[in-house]
Amino acid sequence: MIKLKELVKHHCECGNDCCSVNESQQDKARAQKKFQSLMKEEGKFRDRMFKLEQAFLADARPENVALAKELKKIYKSSVTTFMRDTAKLVKKLK
Repeated sequence: MIKLKELVKHHCECGNDCCSVNESQQDKARAQKKFQSLMKEEGKFRDRMFKLEQAFLADARPENVALAKELKKIYKSSVTTFMRDTAKLVKKLK
């Protein structure tokens, strides 16, 4: 087995295993499992965010309605985008 330091120093073009670094299938499975765990946590986080939004809407003043909309917008722009991008990256993992 060749170490990464040696691979960087060694400029071999033979095409054998010494020329490339391969990740095992276990790494992909581990990443998918961690992503599933992250999805569960995000679901709980989203549920709590919706409950907070309902607390804002309990008093239906226009200011509170605007704050609830802003809360939902912020959540969607950050957390939802993060989860979408993370899902794409996990799918690309080889």
